[in-house]
Amino acid sequence: MRCEAASIGRLTLLVAGKRALIFDIGANCGAFALPLATAAGIDSRIVAFEPHPIMAERLRSNLELNGLTNRVEVVEVALGETAGDAVLHLVEGNLGQSSLRDIDAKCVVNVAVRPLAHYLPVPSQRYETFIIKIDVEGFEDRILVPFLTTIPKGRMPDAILVETHNDNSWRADLRSTLVQGGYVPLFEGEEQNTLFVRLPGDHKRRR
Repeated sequence: MRCEAASIGRLTLLVAGKRALIFDIGANCGAFALPLATAAGIDSRIVAFEPHPIMAERLRSNLELNGLTNRVEVVEVALGETAGDAVLHLVEGNLGQSSLRDIDAKCVVNVAVRPLAHYLPVPSQRYETFIIKIDVEGFEDRILVPFLTTIPKGRMPDAILVETHNDNSWRADLRSTLVQGGYVPLFEGEEQNTLFVRLPGDHKRRR
């Protein structure tokens, strides 16, 4: 398990005690989901997306061991531009590096794909803050660009932690999309995690 204590700490501070909407995309076995669920306030909604069947089961086990089963919703799908099905390539020796990209992998598994906007709560459900963490091995642009360019501005996340380690695999300019959406890079963490925070003043909270 990679140690990303500084990145986890930053996100924890953003949600501590708040009624938060949290999307953990590429949740792995829960390195982010568990501490964020523990820190977030009452009536928060934490959704952990993990398409790898083995990692999803490990995530559920870790949630149960920590008494967080009722705090975190595990969604065993991959996220993408449109709904459908795709092939998840499984990296031998490191299940956390599995990817929808066509990488050199000996094993594959078919997974359902859904757009991220599908999981937004109805507008009447309001949250004090909306946070996304995303680490999907170079597929970040295909999830976030269509999401950020189609949802209403009032429903955009307050902060997004993006792993940029595989940005050479991006097909779209995710950084420009974030800047155009009013985000600025605030923090550079481990594993080339970049925390983008949306500047206040140009939107109202309509979660």
